[in-house]
Amino acid sequence: MKRNKLFLFCCLCAVVLFFPSCNNDDESPAASEFFIEGKVDGEVIRCDYIQAGLGGTLVSTFGVHFINLIATVDGGGEIWSLMIQSTELPDNWNLPKTFEGSIIDPFSDNVNGAVTNSSGMTYGPLDPILCGMDWDWQLTVTSWENNIIEGNFSGSFYAGDCDPSTPAELESVEVTEGRFRMEVE
Repeated sequence: MKRNKLFLFCCLCAVVLFFPSCNNDDESPAASEFFIEGKVDGEVIRCDYIQAGLGGTLVSTFGVHFINLIATVDGGGEIWSLMIQSTELPDNWNLPKTFEGSIIDPFSDNVNGAVTNSSGMTYGPLDPILCGMDWDWQLTVTSWENNIIEGNFSGSFYAGDCDPSTPAELESVEVTEGRFRMEVE
């Protein structure tokens, strides 16, 4: 009898120690320290970093360095994607550093990005060289320390591209108050 009570007591202690709390639907999950967020036509879309092969990567080829930042909503369809292209490694940047420019110039500092909303519609910037227009979005890196990158972004994102349409014919959204903090591996 004593042995059974001791066994039950040990089982109860294990349950209390290894499962300290239950998920309450009334509580929102804690926000990740790594994220990409912004207002899309006034509606905030925040995507926390979720380990699933997504996140921040730095790839260098032919003297050009690409930082890819991707974050998504757990269980949802929203995704932010940002790509920074630089001729210098981040350790050599003078901060703050603003990126804008044509994404088709392979040997310059420039930026690209996209956002997918909960309806599954994806919007991204148009290339000013291909579309015959001024660059209408920018990304500024404000901090790079211990492989953590932080910054902000804003501008116009479009659904589609300008071949054969013109920018005025495409559905667009305004991205404001965009910001990010991601770990880059």
